[in-house]
Amino acid sequence: MQTSTIQKDAQQARQGALLYSLFALALTALLSWMLSRLLMGTATPAGPVKPVVVAAEEIPAFTELKAAQLKTAEWPVSSIPDGAFADVDSVVGTPKVNLRALLPGEPLVARRLAPADRGGGAAQLVDPHMRAFVVRVNEPLAMSQLLYPGVYVDVIATLPEQFQKEAIAKVVLQRVQVLAVGPSFDVTLEPAKKSDNDERTDRGKIERQRVVTLQLLPEEVESLAFIMRDATLDLALRNQSDTEVVNTFGASRTTVLGSGVAEAEADKAGAAAKVKRKAKAGPAIYRVGNR
Repeated sequence: MQTSTIQKDAQQARQGALLYSLFALALTALLSWMLSRLLMGTATPAGPVKPVVVAAEEIPAFTELKAAQLKTAEWPVSSIPDGAFADVDSVVGTPKVNLRALLPGEPLVARRLAPADRGGGAAQLVDPHMRAFVVRVNEPLAMSQLLYPGVYVDVIATLPEQFQKEAIAKVVLQRVQVLAVGPSFDVTLEPAKKSDNDERTDRGKIERQRVVTLQLLPEEVESLAFIMRDATLDLALRNQSDTEVVNTFGASRTTVLGSGVAEAEADKAGAAAKVKRKAKAGPAIYRVGNR
């Protein structure tokens, strides 16, 4: 009786082990199938594709584009950029130059191309009816590297006291586009390699970045050319999407510190002037007559 019970328990154990093995095999097969389906789904592009013209090689800015520099690539329709071209002939049929450097595989878009007859080099960047005007900024602004081609800035002029009762700072131009910083018209260009003398290279780079080219209307060029002969200019970076023009009244010692401080300064200057005049008058002389 005891032997048959032991045999029965052993048979049940073997059956349980067999069922467990079959379950493990089925679970492994199911997981493998799900993983293969997942990998197939990620490898297959989602949605339809269309040909798009891209750069076949690295193309520097202001290059007249040739067919050998371009090719077409299949691009998902959902991510084709606005103004893209579908065939190479539509790009080179009319001579065009690229306004920005192109990397291999980068799509060409119409807004970054210009007709070749608009002139060479930086003249391609200047919009019709606009002018390129160069200003010099202070060293801290150049060192901050906040400015780069394509950003928008406000121009602030600070006039000293000799032209009016007190010095004043005023925003004179708003939302002005930066065309170039130093010799660089392209934000995608790699920085120049440093020479053995790093300090001299950095100093030269900062000096070059102090020269900023702005895109202005002709009347804005006149205003800025006039005021910059006597004023110190500063540039304030603004958000690309901010198109609001804000009317400001300027800032002076009175508006910043208050009228009381300004009056105290005036009284102090007046007292100093009185002392100066008295010092110039000299001592009084008394004459004594004969008795």
